[in-house]
Amino acid sequence: MSRYTKKLDTGNTIVYGWDHALGYFYDVWENYGTKEEKCIKERCSLFGMSKGELLEAISEIKANPDFIQALALDLPDQT
Repeated sequence: MSRYTKKLDTGNTIVYGWDHALGYFYDVWENYGTKEEKCIKERCSLFGMSKGELLEAISEIKANPDFIQALALDLPDQT
């Protein structure tokens, strides 16, 4: 499993990675890490998300290069 967290310019936070049960995933959170945190978008490959959708979601945040390589090669990210 891998899990990466990045703060977006909007103030929201994106959490993305690879999980053995969900496959590739990403979530977008408001107020991440506080009592008021709220998940506003939750997507994973198990429930129909494409790799292209994930790549589009993380393309502007300088995502972990090892994760991008694993995604391109369709391999689980174990970093």
